[in-house]
Amino acid sequence: MPATKKTVKRFSSSKSQSGKSKNIKYGSRLGMTKKQILIFVLLFAVIGSVLLWWSLASTGVDLNYTNLDTAHSSNYTVVTETTGSKRNHKVVQLAAASPTNPSEASFFYNSFSQGLYQVCLIAKNPGGALPAVGSIKVFNYNGGPVGSAIASTIYSAPASIDYKSASCIAKVTFTASSPGMEVTVSNMGPLLKVGSVIINKTAVAPPPHTCHPGDPLYGVLDPGRLGVTKTCQTITGIICQLEFHEGADGDNAFDIIVDSQYKSLLNSNNINQCASVDSRLALHLETIPQNQADPVFHSPNAETLALKVGDYISATGPLVQDNGHGNPGWTEIHPVEFVDVITPAAALGNPIQASPPIPSAYREP
Repeated sequence: MPATKKTVKRFSSSKSQSGKSKNIKYGSRLGMTKKQILIFVLLFAVIGSVLLWWSLASTGVDLNYTNLDTAHSSNYTVVTETTGSKRNHKVVQLAAASPTNPSEASFFYNSFSQGLYQVCLIAKNPGGALPAVGSIKVFNYNGGPVGSAIASTIYSAPASIDYKSASCIAKVTFTASSPGMEVTVSNMGPLLKVGSVIINKTAVAPPPHTCHPGDPLYGVLDPGRLGVTKTCQTITGIICQLEFHEGADGDNAFDIIVDSQYKSLLNSNNINQCASVDSRLALHLETIPQNQADPVFHSPNAETLALKVGDYISATGPLVQDNGHGNPGWTEIHPVEFVDVITPAAALGNPIQASPPIPSAYREP
């Protein structure tokens, strides 16, 4: 007798003749039971949580006990904890303290490039009904006295907080203006265990701007001295010098220490007019009077005059070489067509203080 091929049908649900439910099949195309789907979803959620924690704990600069600056720390111990996916991770335990006698740990790193960063504090409040409270402060640090903090914030960690939550109990943003930076976590309450002080560079996209069509040097006095390298260039950086009404042409000029991605735009003749506050080369920028820019484009004189030393800004305009200053001439943006303050100096902890007037030899003719 020939064999009969058995046909198996899949149902979203069915009952046997006795009224008892058969094994119900869900996700018929996958042939998965309800229990299998539930296990799959839970497994996916667990894996996602682990990846989230791992990505947070392993990106940026993770300042842990290996970066502990014992010279500036007090009332702490290093202990071994299980912190999420990191087994036997050494953490810094800050003793219970008071506002008049805080315990603290200072972490340092000496390879920062210029730019905007955010500190994320991951910690554990190991017990008690009271929240752990304290502060995070960021300092420029190159082996000597740390001086005043360039950025700071207050934190409050609930008793239930744990490393596994992978969330920052506090964040503070700062601009690195020197390679060496120190982050100090002070505890002014119950015992606190600091799992990581994670620092990630913050991507700040400058506003999109388009320069005016036609002659990029329209409105510039004596344009023959300027060689156009790029008709429209946007840069970001920190203002280190203001030189308003510096020459007979009425231009409002300023200088900025550019972010690292724009350093290649500078050349050896970019005389550092900010040398008294920062040893790096600076880019020169000039905003021309509106009556020279009319009727082709708006010249941002009001925005320029509102700038402060230490502001983190974006500026757009033609990138040129001013051949009146060296051979080849130094690089500058002239005329500035757009300027936007991304982060005011006060919000960054005034990373650069005002410098003395520039020597007359460096001024525009």
